[in-house]
Amino acid sequence: MSKIFISYRRADSRLVTYRIYDRLHDEFGKNNVFKDIDNIPPGEDFRGVLREATTNCQVMLVIIGSRWIDARDDDGNRRLDNTDDFVRLEIEAGLQQSSTQVIPVLVEGAHMPSANELPETIKDLAYRNAFVVDSDRKFRADVDSLIKAVHNNISIRKQTRSIDWRWLVGVVLIPIIAAIIGGLIQNPEFFGLSNSEDATEVPLDYIATATNNRNATSTQQIISTLFATQTEIVLQRTVNALGTQNAELFATETASASSINSSTTPVDDDFTTLRVSDNSEWVVVERTINNVMMVLVPSGCFNMGSLEFSDAQPVDEICFDQPFWIDRFEVSNSQFSEFSGTSSQESFNLGSNHPREQVSWDEARLFCLSREARLPTEAEWEYAARGPDGNIYPWGNSFLSNGANGVHNSLGGTTEIGNYPSGASWVGAEDMSGNVWEWTHTIYDLYGSNNIYPYPYATDDGRENLRENVLRSLRGGSFLSDSTILMSNNRFSRDENLRDNEIGFRCVSDWQDD
Repeated sequence: MSKIFISYRRADSRLVTYRIYDRLHDEFGKNNVFKDIDNIPPGEDFRGVLREATTNCQVMLVIIGSRWIDARDDDGNRRLDNTDDFVRLEIEAGLQQSSTQVIPVLVEGAHMPSANELPETIKDLAYRNAFVVDSDRKFRADVDSLIKAVHNNISIRKQTRSIDWRWLVGVVLIPIIAAIIGGLIQNPEFFGLSNSEDATEVPLDYIATATNNRNATSTQQIISTLFATQTEIVLQRTVNALGTQNAELFATETASASSINSSTTPVDDDFTTLRVSDNSEWVVVERTINNVMMVLVPSGCFNMGSLEFSDAQPVDEICFDQPFWIDRFEVSNSQFSEFSGTSSQESFNLGSNHPREQVSWDEARLFCLSREARLPTEAEWEYAARGPDGNIYPWGNSFLSNGANGVHNSLGGTTEIGNYPSGASWVGAEDMSGNVWEWTHTIYDLYGSNNIYPYPYATDDGRENLRENVLRSLRGGSFLSDSTILMSNNRFSRDENLRDNEIGFRCVSDWQDD
């Protein structure tokens, strides 16, 4: 039975919990860390599995995000007040076991709940010393400290993979050397050599020059990284890269595989030089900017538009030379209030974590500016939803009923933001399909002009200008949309002065070097 149990609320801290889980997984081993989605076999009664896991664990980590204490159900009731709430039941079980060390872990700027904020059965949680884990630059250091604390409470030797180095040299190193020498013999000009030169030795400075690296030490570090990480992903990607005789790809793919293995792109990467060519190359990077959780959209290209919709033709390649940030969630009622957003109408649904609707385009634009952000262009929105792969939906190419709040759910209204984590896009943005339509900055049409701003999309033809009497583009569909309308390449438009309970928004921020 797992010695470490992770308790969390998916709608509150799913992404950062995944990052913490992966670090603990690497440190202590998969069998010693329990997180419900990854550890409950298909067909098992999850209630029994959770009961056994919480009863027998030695350490329980209670991940508390900014929405943990006040998370609400669809009826507006606080979830912690429900005696059948699984997060509450997990904590109750942990506190009842004298042999279980219960550690609150505060993430995403959350505060430690007071005893008065907690149900009677878990009030003791308020008196447990908490760990703070920064989701940004201090993440690794904070989790390292958390790992040390866990080590103090349980005896688990750090997990390492036993490797027969004779196998590694025979199966990996020799083929790599052979591939390099073979490529040299077949194509010596690739390494800057002429056909007449002796090609039996390949100095590191030749490889460095061929990759435009100019630094043989960096190439040595790349090769060292290959053997240090000892992961199947790195080895396979290295073989693939060498097969293309592209040592620069070798370096990029090795770094990418290392990032995937840790489930977070290193925060000190120079994102301005990083470009992605398919969605699988990217790992979610999140950051709290002005007290709002945003996710990074890396540089790259995608085919914008669709042959299925007449107003989204022709399909054209759009490229982004700079990364940018986009809100992880739609702007909520609580966030709108926190930043003193203004609208002449209240939201139809006043739940604090429901998306803020009933806002005009200009009210949404001014709100984003108050956050030192802005509304996304249509191109930015679609790229963040689809990625280089051009997904039909944010999560992929097949409709997923639990990926979005649409008409198929028969709810007839909005749900709390983040209620559909399986529908997150490739960059980690949630609710990009369903819940509420989202304003973009882009002009769709001028009245009576028969779509004066047609595709292909262009940033410099006036469609991003401020002007009156226009229709602005909306994206993503709402709780009343079917699977076709929920497609990420579908466009919609409304008068920019309109306010509706189906229309909300999210913001983007330009990349800035820290």
